Amino acid sequence: MEITTSRKFSKGKSAFENIARLQNQICGSKDKDVIISFKESKRYGQSFIFLLGCLTMLGAQEDKNVKLRLPERLEHKFRGMSILDYEKHSTNGAHSFFQIKDANDLIGLIQDNIQGVPIEMSDKLTETMVSLIAEIYNNARDHSQSNYIIGGCYRKSRTKSHSHRFSLSCYDAGIGIIESVAEYLLPISRKDIEDILTPELFQQRMLAWALKRGNSTKGGPRGLGMSMLLDFAKVNHGIVTICDQNILFQQLETGRRSYHIMPEPFRGCFFEIEIVDDPDRRYMLRGE
Repeated sequence: MEITTSRKFSKGKSAFENIARLQNQICGSKDKDVIISFKESKRYGQSFIFLLGCLTMLGAQEDKNVKLRLPERLEHKFRGMSILDYEKHSTNGAHSFFQIKDANDLIGLIQDNIQGVPIEMSDKLTETMVSLIAEIYNNARDHSQSNYIIGGCYRKSRTKSHSHRFSLSCYDAGIGIIESVAEYLLPISRKDIEDILTPELFQQRMLAWALKRGNSTKGGPRGLGMSMLLDFAKVNHGIVTICDQNILFQQLETGRRSYHIMPEPFRGCFFEIEIVDDPDRRYMLRGE
């Protein structure tokens, strides 16, 4: 089966909806081999280049062989994403991507890239940030019930403000945050709650619970990782994005949080934190 798309994958809600549409086409295909061909487009956002590469992971989860046929402009950008193994296939110019090897490689990558961000952070904050981001990946590994988990590290530039951003992303092809929380909170009475709330409002409540400081599906006074990353992004004027099921959550530069309902479910779970390059300020933990 071949899917040809000319949709935009630059930024915003519509780009996430376009990713979800491709995901559902892959999962709904009766063919084991799926090729996705992309027509030329002026812009591809880095987050969506990462997510397009993740389509191969989702395909593997569904026992499908997904390959991407890329225009030259997009192929060049994929080659720059070092976290994804890159293999060029001679047949029809299609390409495949593979998951990162193991958690230890990921930790080292986080450490190297956090230290390379042009932001002055105290040693304690640097250590904390590495730990918090590693916790996001580890939670994805533990909760997703999937072997298909990959991460991304890449830089973005904003032409209007001339600010540069460093992004860390995580995608897993498993059950995601919302379903993990629902299984933890509502193992028995879940159907009664779902009968009262719309599916989208139910999903939003589950995700909001996961983002609240101290909440954790592992029990006890945990759950600081996500909330502390949200706090850091707010001070840094960064952006946090989570896409899971029918919910697209974003905490914007102003600290305002929004929940957008998507018409088609997003398969798997995507988390990304964008950190603004800020060489003129020094960041540290409260109390240092």
